[in-house]
Amino acid sequence: MPDGSQVISKAFAAKQGGEPQFASTGEGFAIFQVTGITPAHAPSFAEYKDTIAKDYANERLPQLLAEKTKQLADKAHASGDLAKAAKEMGATVKTSDLVGDSGQVPDFGQVGSVAPELFALKVGDISGPINAQRTGVVAKLIDKQEPTADEIAKNLDQTREQALYQRREDAFNIFVAATEDRYKKAKLIQMNTKLAQKSPDLGGL
Repeated sequence: MPDGSQVISKAFAAKQGGEPQFASTGEGFAIFQVTGITPAHAPSFAEYKDTIAKDYANERLPQLLAEKTKQLADKAHASGDLAKAAKEMGATVKTSDLVGDSGQVPDFGQVGSVAPELFALKVGDISGPINAQRTGVVAKLIDKQEPTADEIAKNLDQTREQALYQRREDAFNIFVAATEDRYKKAKLIQMNTKLAQKSPDLGGL
């Protein structure tokens, strides 16, 4: 694995203008020579201004994005025309395919996680501002497909089977626990507690 600790350690111990040296990088060797040494010092504003500007931009960006997204949502609701509002604000308009709760939309993410409220909209409705982490989104619902009666019945059958299986499993676990407790009280079984602690998933009567 890459490891630059030896290079750094030897570089700080080397003398300026000394002979070239080498050190392991974890994946090979690096040859280096110290040609200059800058004493430790507090950076001047000129040296640090780019870092300050970048930090400020990183802090302000989410706030600016939220403000612009809200402005877009307000404009779209006022005019009823999302495309027009987006054009006025220089925003990009994109159209996705039909997606379900677990569907993924590029530059947006999983719809059910990012904005589950979209599934409550009616066709033609415009959403409020949506924070999609790296982007701000305002959505308009242009199509919606409700599940058919067959799909609802199929999902209902699957849900019923899963619930029935879970109830059977719970009932069996209760039966096993009750039987084990009854046998313990009657001293018909003995448990190896050390073995049970080491292997809690294994047991026997």
